[in-house]
Amino acid sequence: MLHGHGAKGGVLARLAGSALRVNRYRVARLYTAHGGSLHYSRSSLGGQFVLRMERLQEYFTDALVFICEYERDTYSRKVGRPRTKTRLIYNGIGEREFAPVYTRSDAVHFIYVGMLRDLKGPDLFIDAFAKTERLLGRPLSALMIGDGPDRDRYREMMVERGLGKRIGMLPAMRIHEAFAMAQNLVVPSRAEAMPYIVLEGLGAGKTIIASRVGGIPEVLGKDSAALVEPGNSDDLARVMAESLSTPGWHAKTMPPPEAIKAVFSSSVMARDVLKLYYELVNPAAGQVMPIAS
Repeated sequence: MLHGHGAKGGVLARLAGSALRVNRYRVARLYTAHGGSLHYSRSSLGGQFVLRMERLQEYFTDALVFICEYERDTYSRKVGRPRTKTRLIYNGIGEREFAPVYTRSDAVHFIYVGMLRDLKGPDLFIDAFAKTERLLGRPLSALMIGDGPDRDRYREMMVERGLGKRIGMLPAMRIHEAFAMAQNLVVPSRAEAMPYIVLEGLGAGKTIIASRVGGIPEVLGKDSAALVEPGNSDDLARVMAESLSTPGWHAKTMPPPEAIKAVFSSSVMARDVLKLYYELVNPAAGQVMPIAS
């Protein structure tokens, strides 16, 4: 069983699996994109090449595993309707991740946790934070936790806007340590597939405010009031302000923990992946075993 994750992993797994098949080994070749090549545009030459290569590799693929409906729909739109077996299997987090992480006594109002690069939206977080202060008419506090190539640029952005003392920056740390620093977790990404940070935040009982990108609406709910327009710091500020000013906003907006656990747990994910593996190596079993949809 060779299951490649990401564009590079997918190429290596399918090449190696195909080579083993030539030598009469019984090998199943699977691929999960995790966004990757699907972020490319069909309008660019580079994108056209990458997406055509994805299509070509279907001939050497026994199953495509999609981690969310968004990824499956994007694949069909950009690459084409799959010509091999497909399965939708959501990402999941471990049992221990479904436990409340209580905020510290010195907690800030908002945290950003992740890579410090524009794709993830730290600049939008800074913009929206300043606008949230103006909407509420009072100073707030925030932390940006993570590392990345644009860290110094974001620091300069905060200083230029007079936010250097109200938004702190800390290096990457264990996720539960980060979650203890605020109740409100902001995920302002410009593009995502199915980010674990959203699942981990919900498992820890945090209030999530996130861009309507990738599979995030499938977790929070397609009509969730916690979703904002991607790349729009005004919309992000509006929801950030509502989360602080509206009593009971978390309870009314966040999905119930039991609903998240029923779909986005690692045990469910492992069960469905193993069912697919079993089906591929024992084709006749597909007629007698229940298969995840």
